Amino acid sequence: MAEPYQGGRECEVYYLMGATYDAAGDSGLAREFYQKAATATRSPARSLDYYQGMALRNLGRHQEAQDLFDALIKHARGRLRSLGSGSSLEFFAKFGSQSSPKEQQANAYYLLGLGYLGKGDEAGARVAFSSALVYNPNHVWARARLLEVN
Repeated sequence: MAEPYQGGRECEVYYLMGATYDAAGDSGLAREFYQKAATATRSPARSLDYYQGMALRNLGRHQEAQDLFDALIKHARGRLRSLGSGSSLEFFAKFGSQSSPKEQQANAYYLLGLGYLGKGDEAGARVAFSSALVYNPNHVWARARLLEVN
């Protein structure tokens, strides 16, 4: 079987499997899957940094997790600054599809919310996910995360 291109979503899948085993009380298997998530191939999708950070945190590697969450926040703020300055960030997304400035802002706020959520700042995450929904009311993941922190 071929490996997913650039890691795919394996980090997210491994983290969720670890969380499932944790909830079932099997800390040994949970740790095994958190380790797989922590060492998974880094994907260009920045949202997957959240899952890698959560896996690191669950492995007791708190500083590495905090560094990932801080980098996610910094990346999101940089995107928002670029969008606010009128420059067109990633005008054409992968495979030639166009992403509107509002979609880009919604995605940046979503990433910001993930960073805050990873750091345990639920109030900051709530504001960021709500902002994402202002720019794109159909942002499914921002809506789902907002329900988690409300």
